[in-house]
Amino acid sequence: MNPDLLRILEHKQALRRSLAAHPLAEKLRLLDALRERAVVLRRAGRLAVRDASTVRELQSPYGQRADTATAGHSTAENSAENDDSDSRRR
Repeated sequence: MNPDLLRILEHKQALRRSLAAHPLAEKLRLLDALRERAVVLRRAGRLAVRDASTVRELQSPYGQRADTATAGHSTAENSAENDDSDSRRR
């Protein structure tokens, strides 16, 4: 196993053991802190999406590559159209 991965896994197990040893009240405080942090991150994400200077890629439908996807057509429709145009050329 990769030495870096082994070190990461060992650290992860040590952290889990450490967290498991905390009393329940401390675990609940940690959970509250994580929830507050998640709320802040969610808000920041929404603000970033609204920002006009943010560059976003358009998502293609599942199963289609972004460079070959045609708006409103499935891959099967695209290939059928290509087959029709090939048969017309012959």
